[in-house]
Amino acid sequence: MSSMLVRVALLLTSIALMVAWFSAGPSGRPTGPDTGEQIPDVRLVSIRAEKGQSLHQYVRESPGCVLVSFVSTHCSACSRMRATWPSRTRAWMDSVGSPVRFAWVASEPPSALESFVSSFDFSDFDLFAFDPVESNPLSTLGVFGTPTTYLIDGDGRLRYGVLGPLLPPSEFAASVCS
Repeated sequence: MSSMLVRVALLLTSIALMVAWFSAGPSGRPTGPDTGEQIPDVRLVSIRAEKGQSLHQYVRESPGCVLVSFVSTHCSACSRMRATWPSRTRAWMDSVGSPVRFAWVASEPPSALESFVSSFDFSDFDLFAFDPVESNPLSTLGVFGTPTTYLIDGDGRLRYGVLGPLLPPSEFAASVCS
């Protein structure tokens, strides 16, 4: 019975998010960058380095592009994809042939993400949580569902964004990231 209540709650939450998404302004979302626009800057906390930095700083320090997946530990799609995402992403990065850095950014505290990925091989990837002093960072970035994947070029511009565990076409990413 309780699993049915959880499903109903998730369905209602999804419907509310979709209504907010489609009813908010001419672009279809309240905030966040459109493709080709500069991404807003938010503060991140590294899970491994236990230090804070801005998203802009992280992008500037990266060779080529950054592929960012915004995840949540209570998201069922995120839970399903965490076992296959590292190997799929590595294969995709190899096919791109240009430098791409990969990060998972959780909407929960760092400890939640750390335990969420602990039994999977995320050794090549950067793991972040949002700085707790940030005010609504997901909304600022235009992320209204998880997982959401962004490809950000070296100039900090959003080049690809999709709701779901989807990767941009490798040919497209190669042209953007070279």
